[in-house]
Amino acid sequence: MRMQTFVNPVIPGLSSDPSVCRAGGDYFLVTSSFEYTPGIPLYHSTDLVNWTLLKNILVRKSQLPLNLNGQPHGGFLGIYAVTIRHHNGTFYIITTNESPAHPPNTGRMGLFVMTTTDIFNGEWSDPLWVPGVQGIDPSLFFEDDGKVYLTITRYPNVPAVEHTFEDDTWGIQMAEIDLTTGALGPMIFLSAGSGGKHPEGPHIYKINAYYYLIIAEGGTEYCHMVCALRATSIYGPYESCPHNPILSNRSLQSPIQGIGHADIIQSVAGDWYLFCHGLRTPSYPNGHILGRETVMTPIEFNADGWPVVRGGHPTITGRLFTSIPVALEFSDQPAAHASGKLPEYFVDEHTGEFMPHWNQLAWGVSIGDNCTVHGGRSISIAGNPTGLSDGPPVAFLGRRQQHLTAAVYVSVSVSPQPGDEAGLVVYQNSKHHYEIFLTNSGDETKVCVRHNVGKLSAVVATSSLIDPTSLRIWIRTDLDNKCYRFGYVADGTNIELAGSDGPFHYLSTEVAGGFVGVFYGIFVKSVSGTEARFDDFEYEW
Repeated sequence: MRMQTFVNPVIPGLSSDPSVCRAGGDYFLVTSSFEYTPGIPLYHSTDLVNWTLLKNILVRKSQLPLNLNGQPHGGFLGIYAVTIRHHNGTFYIITTNESPAHPPNTGRMGLFVMTTTDIFNGEWSDPLWVPGVQGIDPSLFFEDDGKVYLTITRYPNVPAVEHTFEDDTWGIQMAEIDLTTGALGPMIFLSAGSGGKHPEGPHIYKINAYYYLIIAEGGTEYCHMVCALRATSIYGPYESCPHNPILSNRSLQSPIQGIGHADIIQSVAGDWYLFCHGLRTPSYPNGHILGRETVMTPIEFNADGWPVVRGGHPTITGRLFTSIPVALEFSDQPAAHASGKLPEYFVDEHTGEFMPHWNQLAWGVSIGDNCTVHGGRSISIAGNPTGLSDGPPVAFLGRRQQHLTAAVYVSVSVSPQPGDEAGLVVYQNSKHHYEIFLTNSGDETKVCVRHNVGKLSAVVATSSLIDPTSLRIWIRTDLDNKCYRFGYVADGTNIELAGSDGPFHYLSTEVAGGFVGVFYGIFVKSVSGTEARFDDFEYEW
């Protein structure tokens, strides 16, 4: 097979903690979704390079209860890392919902499993909750004897003192699990990792004579890394790979940093590939805005049976490159195109449901409730008093920003009452976002730009309107100056609002916190329930 070169990330935009499985010639991949709904995006590929968003797995409130109690969105709650596996014709996902438990219960919602036998057209089951487990990053391993094992990262009580390797109340733990009842066997300690902080994201694989334990270490920041351990028994003891970490871009000059949280897959041809996430930093000091994105690299096993990542380079190992030659057949890679333009559909005209790349905050927009569909590219949303800086249920519909150079356009039609707002937002979390919107100041309708940074909020630009009820507005990135710019279209010309530019820095994870990336979205706020119509949303890069 001829060698072809692909470009990372293979799934751009927020797509952290990827997990992958294969069924025949089809590959399926899931990622974290946190407080965004619907939850757990499910991607499909036949070549491992090009991934199509099939659907979201958590499409019903019964599957994704987000009891946020009015808490503002900070990107820390909701659905954490997910694992997907295929076994005997059934697909399984296992994950944790880190939202607060429903009173009178305390703590977090916890760990659950879901299944389907028809991944393309069928629905997923409601969650099977697994009680009494404290931890994150669960995974499933199906043993040849029919037993199934849960591995998980446990942080029962993260202390203020240093962990020691003799402390077996934390780190990577394992228990046998009954997938029909959720019952667990005794929880046993497997490993504290190879020496880095925060050993997490465990996956077990049985390859030839060994059980391999692939984990992340270093924390999901710039020292993130992938480490390997192995044992001849699933119960251990696990020895650390002599060349750990097997993959990390820490302290390297690379456009992709923070490499970690890996899952590996064997292709139809028998080759092995590693999927994990990384982050792209467009500015210095470091600051990433798109979130952690899915990347891929080939992996092989050396003469001693240890995994080695070459990344397409003949001599350098343990590093992830942006462009990697692989022995895979693929005709094109649209995600790597230098430029493009997508006329976005809000709604699938065949199903009448939102397209899967559109997300809300805690089920804040519902077709037939506060959203009216006029066509695939035209919807109206009724506002409520909740604003972007408040807790749910904000009337917001957003899609991931997937490129560092990107712009969005939408036409807004609204007759705002005093205090109403309807427009476009670039949104990191409830305390860090910039928006351009139409509003009524009491005597006239204006278009305004507001910056929200932490506890500070200020309207930085305004302009009166010739037509006070309809306007095409836009947000675009200025990569040279590391900022977002805002404006509107008048007589076919883009008019930028002077003084409206908002620095990337204040929307970066390094400043805003959380585990997510920025979304471009539409929103409405209204005490009186005013509707705003949105038409012809476009995404350019």
